[in-house]
Amino acid sequence: MATKAPVEAAVHSVKETAKKMRTDVGNVYALIKMGYIKPMILGSKMISNIEIDRFLSQYAGVDLKSEIRHFKQNPDEWRKEHHVL
Repeated sequence: MATKAPVEAAVHSVKETAKKMRTDVGNVYALIKMGYIKPMILGSKMISNIEIDRFLSQYAGVDLKSEIRHFKQNPDEWRKEHHVL
């Protein structure tokens, strides 16, 4: 009898997304607030596999570490510089 591979969930919590992306939860929340990742609100913020794949494809090879650091240090300034409300 063949063993079935586990089916991956279609959506993930922020914590699960962080684990999948191999980063910390704070970075995922920052990426959401910065507009890089678009969550669905289903009682809590959930991120679809499609959105995770889109983000990883679009930003493959891009170092967002300094962008995230700048946003965390001064979100209002970052938003003004990037024209984000």
